[in-house]
Amino acid sequence: MHIKRYKGHRLPDVMRQVREDLGEEAVILHTKAGSSRGLRRLIGAATVEVVAAVDELAPSPGPAPNVTGVRVERARIGAAIPPQLAMSADVAAELLELRHLIMRTSGARALPPALAPLYDRLIGRGLDAVLSVRLLEGLVAQDASITDDTGIDTVEARLAALIDVGDSVLPPRATTLAVVGPSGAGKTTVVAKLAVAAHVAALTPELLTLDGSTVGATTQLETLGRIIDAPCTVALTRREVAAALDGPPSGPRLIDTPAVSVRDPDAVAALAELLRAAAPADVHLVLPATATRDDLLAMVRAFAPLRATHVLFTRLDEAAAPGTIVAAAHAAGRPLSFIGTGRDVTQDLDPAVARDVARRILHGDMP
Repeated sequence: MHIKRYKGHRLPDVMRQVREDLGEEAVILHTKAGSSRGLRRLIGAATVEVVAAVDELAPSPGPAPNVTGVRVERARIGAAIPPQLAMSADVAAELLELRHLIMRTSGARALPPALAPLYDRLIGRGLDAVLSVRLLEGLVAQDASITDDTGIDTVEARLAALIDVGDSVLPPRATTLAVVGPSGAGKTTVVAKLAVAAHVAALTPELLTLDGSTVGATTQLETLGRIIDAPCTVALTRREVAAALDGPPSGPRLIDTPAVSVRDPDAVAALAELLRAAAPADVHLVLPATATRDDLLAMVRAFAPLRATHVLFTRLDEAAAPGTIVAAAHAAGRPLSFIGTGRDVTQDLDPAVARDVARRILHGDMP
């Protein structure tokens, strides 16, 4: 691996020097612009610094051409490291981090050919390029003996270590639990599954919906309430919410909320007001695993004012690229609570277990 630092007065000149020296495969690690000193500072000239790197550099018959005004400082990593530095743990750690940075920014180009099938598999399952390279970094030293089957087991364990899960159980422990999220995410079905789990455990859940616009969702909960003998209330104002939750609970209180568009911040703010009146112990952001990575990230941003305590993914059984949930969960900064894997309200909702989620992402099945 070769790292060079370039300094000049014009960015186009510096970048041309990078391409001439390192080729089109060069990776830009750092850029910095600043004012010059002395006379050049008085006339307003600027300096530009670029740090670039390349994994392999073809031998050159002579010194690389230099663009006027560009000063090149060379640094070579590997055999050219001075012996007095080779024994330094700090230097070794820094070089290792640089190696990882190159891999993360270069993607598959930085991986040995033996790992290419694994990389393609991770990308195909919906994991982004940076995370895929990160998961494979530790396998680079073993690339001579690694296979797709042995490698995926290691990757599965590493992916599981990156998935934050809570201590969710069925029936839910929270006295008051609310679900929020976009249209089509399956919030009402999640509430129904939680209610059934409570009923099976000989508890009497209380159902509360804050949605007065979706007749189907309200009817579904009211019908379920009659079947399992659980009260179901519609509350559309802060006063109605407070009245519905007054008094000791008979069992877990499960709150369904209206679907809110990610492009309607006023509706999000109005829902936040109702949630403040309900004061739920847990707020689960329900997201569909079938959505694209960009859409999931937009949902996380839009619903941030609702201050979710957990993330809950539904429709994981339908997702063609389930790895997108990893980026969404990381962006939300909240642990996974449950995973929805079907529409059967008597089952198909599992407490999130990191290794099981990783296996589902990589293989498409649960143990």
